[in-house]
Amino acid sequence: MFPSHGRINCSLCFPSPGKMVSTRSWQFRNDPTHFGSANPQVLVLGFSKGPTQVKAYDNGPFEEVAFAGSRERLKKILLTLGLLHETENIDLKFREEEKELAFASLIRCSIARIDEKTLKVITGGPMILKAFQEPEPKRLITNCAKQFLESLPVRLRLIVMLGVQDGYISECRKLMNELYQGQIKSINPVAYSNSQMMFVHATHPSPQNGWFDKWTSCPAATSLLGQKREHAKEAVSRISGLLREMTS
Repeated sequence: MFPSHGRINCSLCFPSPGKMVSTRSWQFRNDPTHFGSANPQVLVLGFSKGPTQVKAYDNGPFEEVAFAGSRERLKKILLTLGLLHETENIDLKFREEEKELAFASLIRCSIARIDEKTLKVITGGPMILKAFQEPEPKRLITNCAKQFLESLPVRLRLIVMLGVQDGYISECRKLMNELYQGQIKSINPVAYSNSQMMFVHATHPSPQNGWFDKWTSCPAATSLLGQKREHAKEAVSRISGLLREMTS
């Protein structure tokens, strides 16, 4: 089972619960969360909370935190993959009563990088790949993967990884291969699996993601992102029994 819907009591990477830790280039905030089912068939993973989600975490109802500001775009992604019906209310999927879907992030806590030139706080884009390459954020990634993805619910069959940049797919595949002791096998350029489940990369719903429309709409014949979309759909379609149960 995953943690129950709600705030998670975990301070594995922090001196004590609820703390923020800063280094020269990074900020880490202890605010781990899980949304939806604790025993799902599908888990949707972002990378980490962005500023919109952090603001919602501090100021709003818990059920409105995950993917705040981008839920309709997330619904379009799940519709494209065949994991939702058009008539379903995406907001209801982020509640404790949800049975089939769960939502979280690869790093359950919040991380950000401070640009040394501009001193701006960055939570997406190139920051994500840097997090795999620098020791402190990589420690959070590794700890979080071991804590929350090493032992998985028996029902779980699909993890949708939000992010289709080649470097991100490569780093996530490498991380999972280390976690599952070399059991990961490639299915196609955006999908891989172990003996229990499939990992499929889809575009991220963030409004700052300039690739979103191309992934959702461009023909595969003329667009690399369109090809990645079709690869994702093909991989998910292999779990036909799961899809029938979820969308019936």
